[in-house]
Amino acid sequence: MLLSIITVSSLIGCTDMQVIYKIDYTYITQVFLFMGIFVAFAVKTPVIFLNTWLLKAHVESPLSGSVILAAIVLKLSLYGVFRLISPLVPKALISYTPLIFVICVITIFYASFSTIRTIDVKELIAYSSVSHAAVYFAGILSNVIQGIMGGILLGLAHGFVSSGLFISGGGVLYDRSSTRTINYYGGLAQIMPIFAILFFILCLGNCGAPLTLNFVGEFMSLYGIFERSPLAGICGSSSIVLSAVYTIFMFNRIIFGGKLKGWRKFLVDLNKREYLILLILVIFTVILGINPSILLDGLNYAVSTLLYNLDYTLTTFDNDNQTEYNKVGLTKLAKLFYNIENLEIRTRIYINDEGLTMKREDISYNLRPKDWTSNVPSKLMTLVDKFAKVK
Repeated sequence: MLLSIITVSSLIGCTDMQVIYKIDYTYITQVFLFMGIFVAFAVKTPVIFLNTWLLKAHVESPLSGSVILAAIVLKLSLYGVFRLISPLVPKALISYTPLIFVICVITIFYASFSTIRTIDVKELIAYSSVSHAAVYFAGILSNVIQGIMGGILLGLAHGFVSSGLFISGGGVLYDRSSTRTINYYGGLAQIMPIFAILFFILCLGNCGAPLTLNFVGEFMSLYGIFERSPLAGICGSSSIVLSAVYTIFMFNRIIFGGKLKGWRKFLVDLNKREYLILLILVIFTVILGINPSILLDGLNYAVSTLLYNLDYTLTTFDNDNQTEYNKVGLTKLAKLFYNIENLEIRTRIYINDEGLTMKREDISYNLRPKDWTSNVPSKLMTLVDKFAKVK
């Protein structure tokens, strides 16, 4: 990624975001920039062959390190995609989306089957994080509104659920028994009933069960993937079944499996501090899963702006017909969309959550129709492609 940033700096002369976003890079330049930036965020996500660091980081780190890594650090790849890949190299992103889907599907299968065979609680949760990360990574790179919003929701949900599972396995159980081996536990529902209930809800969230935020995020992510590639969507949907397999298998062995005997009889249930921490994470997971519109209403405008923000600059061509076509097309677009008869064409056109903005030098008009909704940007984008696309 550093090499890509240096390349942009050498081409443009600066690294100001507002400047580099407005440059139309050639396709081959976008490909090389995309390769550098994508590999960096693929390591951060992580995906197949680049995920060996995550397991050691989770297993060997203290509880606080695992929680911060799962809830915050891994989500930086989401932010990086929105800030660098989508606005900077859109042509390369569209071209290499099938390759990204293949990598993410392989990651889902690899991480899921590796999770099924592990016997360490923290390692199991770390492997499941890789599987879920591949789903939301493919969702946000699908370049579909539903996929991007689903990726954001799944990333947020994974922060709640994964943190709760790490606290349960690496905190509550490990503090009482000094071991993370699943085979040492069994029958804990008899002596830790409150922990069993909260742990069960977190496991359901990890499975992507309905009424949890994970279900909404995973469903929308897979919908976005399916919109771009039905085959990738079908293969990616296997994460739903596989996540249920390894999560319920782990829960059954810890809470119900085996007989209660030996040192396990001396384990105590959650104290007040542990109960409040897990309860807060469960409440957020369930409430936002029941009513996801709390987040979706705000995301609608932001994601629409990310996808449909246009900056078409009218320049002078040798062919007068081309210039006339662009001007007439944009004027026709304004008349169609706003029913405005007398509107001088401006040199720039923007679409965002506030409506349409047309600018020419120091003159600016902000126009907002009364029926501006979340589906308007896609309709307006269609009109731009039809009547006013600068070629």
